[in-house]
Amino acid sequence: MKRLVLITRRQESLSCFDTIRRSKSIDLEVRDDLDWKKTIRENGSMIYLDIGSLSPREIRKAIRTLESQDTLTYGIVDPEGRIDDPADLFHGGASDYIGPDLLNKRLSLSRINQAMNFYPYVEDEEEESGDLSWETIREGDEYPFYLLYAELDILPEWKTKSGSSFITGLLKTFESHMNRVFLPLGGQLWMKSDYGGLYLFPYSEGSSDIIPACMRLILNRVLISMEVFSYGTLLPYHFSLDTGTTVYRKKGNTGTLISEAVNFIFHLGQQYTQPGQFVISRRAAEHIPAGLADCFVPCGNYHDQDILRMKVPR
Repeated sequence: MKRLVLITRRQESLSCFDTIRRSKSIDLEVRDDLDWKKTIRENGSMIYLDIGSLSPREIRKAIRTLESQDTLTYGIVDPEGRIDDPADLFHGGASDYIGPDLLNKRLSLSRINQAMNFYPYVEDEEEESGDLSWETIREGDEYPFYLLYAELDILPEWKTKSGSSFITGLLKTFESHMNRVFLPLGGQLWMKSDYGGLYLFPYSEGSSDIIPACMRLILNRVLISMEVFSYGTLLPYHFSLDTGTTVYRKKGNTGTLISEAVNFIFHLGQQYTQPGQFVISRRAAEHIPAGLADCFVPCGNYHDQDILRMKVPR
């Protein structure tokens, strides 16, 4: 049986983990946050730390301590949204982030299992492999990247019947879930569009985990719509993947950037890819993991680049 420790004194956090408490596959232990220092230094379990009762100084210290534990899998529970940029948590090694919106729901067992089974730490021999990483990327220089365009397919009736606040809520939840999937793979939401955005991943040789991650998101759309969005509707979204080189600039400082690779992926994602599809360029297809190549079929040519489409069961 897997072991999970929830460090909290707040009843709303306990309620959020109610499904996990009743699970027969996970042993959930609840500890007071006064013991967070001692608990963090223990191995053999995953830890969720509720920072709602901690001071700003304690939060900073706790996160630094969590990031320094090389063999610890952990998540952050943030009832009041005090973390300005949850993406930084994933870059520091976190496996999950439970913000104010999620605390109003009961966490699913599949979400917790996904977080518990993910280990964001890199072994020393992998660090020496020579693959590009965010630690070696400098602003203003040109590098090769995986470029992934992800977009929510907005239905016409949402605009006419549901209103802008409904769509804004959908987009916020969509971005949060995409971050939870892609940030652990080394991606960052680099540029935003009206209904999605461009994720940038440092390039590496060999097969790419980005491809099966997108495939799972397409195949599990019904389950994700029920568990993550909870809007009572089946959410359509699409993905477009390419590889290319571009000058790197920090997020928010890309307004004057001129890049053929960036232009191509935006056009591929916004003009070519159809709702519900996952398409990849021929050059990105070279990184399809072994055994998954038959899941893609040619679907045309776009700007002199052959495009493949993931086959989806009907």
